[in-house]
Amino acid sequence: MKQIELENKENKQLENKDKQNWEVKYPSIGLTLSCVINTDKDKIRNNIIENIQRTHPRVWPHKEQDTEVIICAGGSSLLDHFDEIHKKQQDGGKVIALANTAHILVENGIRPNAQILLDAKPRNAEFVVNGIETVCFIASQCDPSVFEKAEKTGNKIYLYHAVNNDAEFSYINDVENAWIPIQGGNTITMRAIRLFTILGYSNFQIYGWDSCIMNDRHHAYPQPDADKQKIFCLELEGKKFQLTAWMLSQGLEFVNFVKNFCMKIELNVHGDGLISHIIKTGSLKVNIKEA
Repeated sequence: MKQIELENKENKQLENKDKQNWEVKYPSIGLTLSCVINTDKDKIRNNIIENIQRTHPRVWPHKEQDTEVIICAGGSSLLDHFDEIHKKQQDGGKVIALANTAHILVENGIRPNAQILLDAKPRNAEFVVNGIETVCFIASQCDPSVFEKAEKTGNKIYLYHAVNNDAEFSYINDVENAWIPIQGGNTITMRAIRLFTILGYSNFQIYGWDSCIMNDRHHAYPQPDADKQKIFCLELEGKKFQLTAWMLSQGLEFVNFVKNFCMKIELNVHGDGLISHIIKTGSLKVNIKEA
């Protein structure tokens, strides 16, 4: 994988990261992104405190694994790669569905070997697929209904802690004697990579990780929350993208994520989206305009 260097070394998150809203500044590209946690922090705290009482095994470091990990994110380019994903699974790779991609994979003849759930909204319980044998990795911050739905499937469940701030560290430490924080950015794809590196894997093939609008779609499946988000035009190393603020934030976070967590892994991002383009060009000199 090409070494990625972030042009802006002044990226600084403001104080009070445990608050509901905060800003991340990128001075060298003249940009400030406003970030909002989509669930009230007290609700997240209550979810963690309740779920931490569950007896499901926790994610813990494992020895190195040679198996190829095929992570399926929710970008629209996922729709172009089902045959390729199926072939890699037949060759021994493990297909990992992120959130709602489990349904679309099953609908297209691919049974995911594992599913990862991160978001704290109750609707995530709808993403759990009945009638398939798989492993569920569920964040302690998820709504308890997500665990309850997964428990009814009879599938193996692992609980992990996707820690967001110091306050969460504190009240997890009050209960857990030993645990591993699964950090790595504000989106599920980066958390998934981090989770599976903890489990010993180092060869990642990622599909649907676009971080931009492709074929006039922001996701491979309906996502009403994203339908009305403001769209920006971004030009990066001669290529133009349409994207929303969270997509841009993910692209900027990805560069620091690589520096902090991914230097010993093979990371192949398929498709022609923003993340793939960042890897190919190794740059983030951007020109951003409102669409």
